[in-house]
Amino acid sequence: IDIMGYALYSVVVIAAVVSVALAVQKLLVKMVRRGLNSTDVGEVTLFTNAAKWVVWFIAASIIGELVFGIELGGIFTALGVGSLFVSLGLQDLIKNVVSGVQIISDGLFRVGDQIEIGGHRGEVMDVSWRQTVMRDNDGNAHAIPNSLFNTQVAMRRVDSMTYRYELEVEERPGLDLDQVGEEFERRAQEALMAEGIMQEG
Repeated sequence: IDIMGYALYSVVVIAAVVSVALAVQKLLVKMVRRGLNSTDVGEVTLFTNAAKWVVWFIAASIIGELVFGIELGGIFTALGVGSLFVSLGLQDLIKNVVSGVQIISDGLFRVGDQIEIGGHRGEVMDVSWRQTVMRDNDGNAHAIPNSLFNTQVAMRRVDSMTYRYELEVEERPGLDLDQVGEEFERRAQEALMAEGIMQEG
């Protein structure tokens, strides 16, 4: 086969494999998200990213075999030989990935739960390959390495909600603290009723 013919063949194969991979990825990610949403786990990027990695690993393997003549067996052999070096160089990443899977599979917490660990407290927003993202009551996001949940005590606050309400008080002579307390209580009740947590009366 001539160079131009081989180049055309390579382009067609790569384009076809990539197109199929994109379609399969979209379908697979949709199925994973639907499955997660039907459980107590909630939607987390750990599983959707894993699905994407599987699809593109298979696609790259097919391209390697059809275009470059690299057999799948050779790829797996190379992965087996290099697994020791990879594990040594990526220990932290591997620990975080394994811990992330354990967090989800063991049901330690899920997206939307209130947790506390390492001096951080807030709502779980996502669990990814490397970290768990949580948002505190001030709206600040904290990225906690997944491996930290294997070395520190984590607390999940079950069925609890925390609200913060600030009331500025101007200090002046003759300030009636009882009146300030009543005003704070009234405004707090208004805020809770606005959120639909407390009924009027």
